[in-house]
Amino acid sequence: SNEMPLTEKVKIVASLFPKLSEPIVAKNLTDLSKIIAEQNPKDAKALALYGDVLYQQNKLREALSQYQEALKLNEQVYSVWEQIINIQTHETFNEEFECAEGEVIVRGHCVMKGYFNKPAETAEAIDKDMWFHTGDIGRFYKGNLQITDRLKNMIVNAYGKNVYPTPVENIYLKSPKIDQLFLIGDKREFITAIIIPNRETLEETFKLKPSFFEEADPFIQNKEIIDWIEQDIKKISNELAKFERIKNFKIKRNPFSIDEGEITPTMKIKRRIVEKKYDEAINEMYEEGVEAES
Repeated sequence: SNEMPLTEKVKIVASLFPKLSEPIVAKNLTDLSKIIAEQNPKDAKALALYGDVLYQQNKLREALSQYQEALKLNEQVYSVWEQIINIQTHETFNEEFECAEGEVIVRGHCVMKGYFNKPAETAEAIDKDMWFHTGDIGRFYKGNLQITDRLKNMIVNAYGKNVYPTPVENIYLKSPKIDQLFLIGDKREFITAIIIPNRETLEETFKLKPSFFEEADPFIQNKEIIDWIEQDIKKISNELAKFERIKNFKIKRNPFSIDEGEITPTMKIKRRIVEKKYDEAINEMYEEGVEAES
């Protein structure tokens, strides 16, 4: 079990009552934390402590109730409990439950205690409260946990807004004109993209010959083709928050390539390699006077 040691909980209890004049008689720690919570209904830390004890006993509904009461008094108390709100069990499953995206973290007897003989890696993955940080981005939708992205892929723009590339890219991929796209925007004022068009649709629409795809310039400069793609980008952007929308883009003539080292064998784009390789084209998109919408 990853339960907080009893000695640590006693320290917390003691810190709540530094000037206790009368002893509290309790059968066990659960009873003690309950008495403290009942005697101090306006003490967020006391309520959260009781919630923590209940949680360790898998009494999730009661634990959540105590934590919610604590939150009303202090939004910062036991910040790790913000993750516990999202716990679903067979008893508490709610098919209507939904929440915003965030990192998926887990804790419990079935979770590893660390990496063998690797203290640095363990400290990076498992925090002081024994929560294992999976590196996955997820959300609850209709009661079920959906994994939507990887934390390492997350874009944080210049205004501190988080953009999760995979779900945003999937929205734009509704366009039959687009086969693939790569979002850029970390520490930048707005989102840009490298877009791979659907070759068959592109050839048919503009009556292109194979030689068109063999030209040296990796990006398509034809204004008619750019305008054609832009029509769908603008239309689909209305489905996204302003800070998630593509403000400028380049159309790549050919798909990202395994041979060029741009994607993995499982077809995942190698972000750092692509950003470095097309650094000049990316910077051009941010030098063209596009207005950001934060």
